[in-house]
Amino acid sequence: GDKILEANDPEFNVYFITSGRVQVDVFGESALNDDIPDSPRRIVDTFELGPDDTFGEMSRTRVTTLLPTKLLVLPAEVSSHLKRRNRS
Repeated sequence: GDKILEANDPEFNVYFITSGRVQVDVFGESALNDDIPDSPRRIVDTFELGPDDTFGEMSRTRVTTLLPTKLLVLPAEVSSHLKRRNRS
């Protein structure tokens, strides 16, 4: 499927699935060691999400489509602003 999110992506957009299906692979922390080129990436969990589910707020995940998928995206800067605003 198409890659939506990679484990090392710097932004934390929030994605809302309106239709379709995605697979989420969660990598172990040691799998993302930038000091070791081509270090193996160990998947510690895999699950699927569908309509009305959200993702993107977790680090160390890769998300790929399993079916044609439509998403609504809340950009990282808007998400951060809302989180700060709700803490007040």
